[in-house]
Amino acid sequence: MTEEGVVDPLLRVRGVSKAFSGVPALTNVDLDLYGGRVHALLGQNGAGKSTLISIISGVLQPDAGTLEIEGRGVHFRDPSEALASGIVAVYQELSLLSDMTVAENLYLGIEPRKNGLLDRKAMAEGAREILSRLGAGGISPLATVGDLTIASQQMIEVGKALTREAKVLILDEPSAVLGDDELELLYALVGRLTEAGISVVYITHRLDEVMEIADEATVMRDGSVVLALPRGELTHDVMIEAMVGRSVERNTPPKWQSADHAHEEDGHGGLVVSNLMLPGMNETGVNFSLRPGEILGVAGLTGSGRSRLLRALAGVDPPISGSVTWGGGPISIRSPRAAIANGVVLVPEDRKRQGLILGQSVESNIVLSVLGRIATVGWLRSSNVGAIAQDMVLRLQIKTANLGQKVQFLSGGNQQKVVIARCLTLSPRLLLLDEPLRGVDVGAKAEIVDIVGEIASRGTSVIVVSSEIEDVLALTDRIMVMRDGIVAAEFRGAEATEARIFHASAVQGK
Repeated sequence: MTEEGVVDPLLRVRGVSKAFSGVPALTNVDLDLYGGRVHALLGQNGAGKSTLISIISGVLQPDAGTLEIEGRGVHFRDPSEALASGIVAVYQELSLLSDMTVAENLYLGIEPRKNGLLDRKAMAEGAREILSRLGAGGISPLATVGDLTIASQQMIEVGKALTREAKVLILDEPSAVLGDDELELLYALVGRLTEAGISVVYITHRLDEVMEIADEATVMRDGSVVLALPRGELTHDVMIEAMVGRSVERNTPPKWQSADHAHEEDGHGGLVVSNLMLPGMNETGVNFSLRPGEILGVAGLTGSGRSRLLRALAGVDPPISGSVTWGGGPISIRSPRAAIANGVVLVPEDRKRQGLILGQSVESNIVLSVLGRIATVGWLRSSNVGAIAQDMVLRLQIKTANLGQKVQFLSGGNQQKVVIARCLTLSPRLLLLDEPLRGVDVGAKAEIVDIVGEIASRGTSVIVVSSEIEDVLALTDRIMVMRDGIVAAEFRGAEATEARIFHASAVQGK
C-alpha cells in the first residue's frame, strides 16, 4: 500500500522500449496490472501487443525500461524466470500434448514424486482440485486431452497456470476459436480467476468482450500506449478511434476502384456462393456473389472464418455443405485438383512453406503448376518453359538476376510475385489471395496492388483476404466483413472506411 485505500499494482511496467533491426516496436510503454482485475489489451495487428507480452513473459528482453512485481524489480532472461515469478501466458495455439491425460498435462514438468517415483495419485487429486476451481469438475483427470472439446482444452491450458501459482495470467485472443455457448464458460472462468486474486491480461479484438468482462483497457498503436481508461469511460467509438488513429469522419475512401461493371446486379454471369458451411464454424452458411473482373475484399478478425472461406473455395478444406456456381452452372471444389480444373486457384497465406520451392529457380517455380500441360509426350521443351516464365517475369515486373536465380534469394515482395505468377499460368477465372501483402515492403505493396488491378481488368475475379484493413482498402471498393463464420456486413465505395470495417468486425451485429 502506498497510502491508505490505494493499492499498488501487482505488475508495473515503466518506460519499456524495444526495437528490431533499428525499427521501434515499442516506445516508452507504461502499464499497471492489478490483482483480481481484468485488463483488456487492444490494438490492431502490428500495434505492439505481442512484443509487450513477450517482454512481460520473458520471451524477449526490453532495450529500455523496467518491470516490477509487487514492488520488486525483475529482469527475465527467459520464460522460465517469468514463470517462477508467477507470470503465465496462454496463447491462441495451445501447448497441450493431445496424447497425454488431463492430469499429466496439468503437471507437465512439475510432476509430484514419492520415493523417487511419479505420484500419479497425487497428480489426479491435484488435477481434480484445479478442475473444481475452474468450474470444470465434469472433466476427468484421466481423460485424454485430444478427446476433449477446444473449450475444455482451453480450460486445461488455464489450469496449468493455477498449478504454477500464477499471479498474472495473459490470455491471447482466448475467444477466437470458441462458439457463443463456450464464451459464457470462458467469461465465468475469467471471473473465477480474478476472484482468486489473479491479474488477467485479456488480449482481444472483440470490443463487446471488453465491455463484458474488462475492468480497464489499454489501447496500443504503432508501439505506443494511446489510451488507458477504466471500463466506465469506454465506448466502442472511443476504442475504435484510438486503434484506428482517426475518427470515422476523417477516414478516406479506398484507393482502388473496381470496374464499373462490378456495380451491376450481383451474380450475373459470375460466381455465386450459397449457404456455404465452413469447417469448424457455427451459425448459418456464407452467401455472396462476385462478377467477372471484380475484386472482393474479405476482412475479419482472427477466427472469423476469412481464411477458411478461401481454403473451402480452393478445395483445400472442402465445405460441409452449400453450393458454388459459375455463370449459373455448378462447379466442383471438393479437392484442390477439382477447384483448379474449374478455374479456382489459391495464392496461400504462407508463401515460403505453401507456395514456393525455395531451393529451386524462379523459372521452375513459375511453371511448376503447368508442367503437365506444356510437356510433349512426357518431354519438356526448355524454350516453352523459358518463354512462359519470361512472360510472367515481365508482366509482373519480378526483379531477378535471371530465370535461374533461386527463389530463396529474392525479396519478400518478389517471392510473392513468383507465387502469383505460378497461379496465373493456370489462367484462373477466380483468383484467391490470402494475405497477399504480408511481409513485403511499401514499394512492393504498391506494385502488387497494381498487379491485382491488372489481373481483374482482364476479366479474372479476385477475392482478397487480409488481416490488415488498410491492405483490403488498397485493393478494392467492395468489402465483405466476416464474423464467426458468417457475413456480418458489406461496404462499397466511400462507405468502406477503416473504422466502419473494424466496427463490423469487432462489435456484435452490423
